Amino acid sequence: MNVSDIFRQKLHEHMTGQKVSAAELSRRAGLNPRAVKDILESRAQSPRINTVFALCDALKVDPTIMLGLPQKPQVSQEIEDRLSLYSAEDQERLLAALEVFARQPSAAE
Repeated sequence: MNVSDIFRQKLHEHMTGQKVSAAELSRRAGLNPRAVKDILESRAQSPRINTVFALCDALKVDPTIMLGLPQKPQVSQEIEDRLSLYSAEDQERLLAALEVFARQPSAAE
């Protein structure tokens, strides 16, 4: 399955889940009234990137999900908040320490 097919499938899934019609989604995304229907029916083979982003925004879905791209692990808000307290230099040192820590065998091994 190519990226256009994945997008088409994800678009249909999210529209169904949110109970939104093709015409309504086109309107929300600021597209012509047939835009979503044309994508779903494969009349539009490869939607433009600005169309993809407009539809993702209208559906409140991350474009990486809609394009089937791998998701990066989420960092907890607490960790992100704590790291923001440190300078860029200190963050680099913390990263270096974490890399050393990750290479150490665990006690369970």
